[in-house]
Amino acid sequence: MLQKPIIDVLLAGSANEHFFSNIAFLRLSLDQLGGHYKDARVVAALAEWESPTVPTRWARYLNNVEIVWTNAENLPNATYDIQHYARFEHIRPDADIVIACDADICFMQPFEELLETVIVQDVLAGVMAHYHFPIKGVRGNPKEDWPVVAQATLGRSIHTPFKYMFGRCPNEIRGAKAGQIRPNAPFYINYGFLIGRPETVFRMQQRERELLPRARNVVAPWFGAQVCVALACADLGLNTLGLPLRYNYPNRPEAEILHPNELSKAVVFHYMFEENFQRSKIFAERTAFDEFLTKSVSGADLRFQSYIAELTNRIYPFS
Repeated sequence: MLQKPIIDVLLAGSANEHFFSNIAFLRLSLDQLGGHYKDARVVAALAEWESPTVPTRWARYLNNVEIVWTNAENLPNATYDIQHYARFEHIRPDADIVIACDADICFMQPFEELLETVIVQDVLAGVMAHYHFPIKGVRGNPKEDWPVVAQATLGRSIHTPFKYMFGRCPNEIRGAKAGQIRPNAPFYINYGFLIGRPETVFRMQQRERELLPRARNVVAPWFGAQVCVALACADLGLNTLGLPLRYNYPNRPEAEILHPNELSKAVVFHYMFEENFQRSKIFAERTAFDEFLTKSVSGADLRFQSYIAELTNRIYPFS
């Protein structure tokens, strides 16, 4: 592998306290890993803003984040497509690795082996989506739905060699044999963490964008981009790699039930489930930060709590 790979981390969000705080913590998590992680460039494409300036209280913590102000015309943007695709236009020409991820994640451990795999093998890698997408408000049968979606967008069927991370539908995970209910799918990843070489990521997202209008004739608009990742990869014949849950570990109870050995190995932690805190406030407000660190929690939230405490020495980092 390269001695010091150049990494671009691409985010998309809205210009508000919620996202500014999440981005600041993500940046802090990269910095604490040191080396090429600390040197990684973070690009945040933001929309829904009144003024294209970072608020004073966040400026010092986002000094090492490149903010891209999108949608100056304030066009309709219900599914946040504008900032989602804008971020890909800011990949550095000399980057070795591109990571497209959600803002509400943190990097807990280095991932040298994955970096090497991506660079040497030119794979597009990500963690599979938790559940199947709904069509007309109903989560149907993946075995039936994927051929319909693929035929409507590509005019042909596609292979489904991967498995959903949790299952078809959240309600089915309650059963004692829940671990057996993981249907097959194509490379239908959760956009919480996607990693690849720049040219591969760029090709994929261009084709994703082209296929999106056709896919949204079949699936709900909110799931269109995710579905089109799978379709674009299949259409372009890209080399894809489904990653274990540790690369996008969510603080959801299903994760501990179905993947009990992954929490201790978590590399990327996705604090999406809000049973013990609000992700819009935990790093935006000192009181919310302090409350979570003193709260009695267990499982994934305990792991998250311990990580934050060690990283910040229990002192709110964004005063």
